[in-house]
Amino acid sequence: MNNSKVNKIEGNKTKVASLFDWYGKDFKKGNNTVPKFINKYSNTQMNENAEITYMDYDWSLNGD
Repeated sequence: MNNSKVNKIEGNKTKVASLFDWYGKDFKKGNNTVPKFINKYSNTQMNENAEITYMDYDWSLNGD
């Protein structure tokens, strides 16, 4: 969560890994939201209504 190559978390604008877009429902179960999940593990807190955009996924991480 705190790796700035994967997530750029700021108060009102946050750019996070594409996985939060692809699997968004998993982070929104019950009373949870993506910002609540991020804030639970991030050193930098984001606002609940922050603008969220998504980083391009680096498919080369998967190897050959």
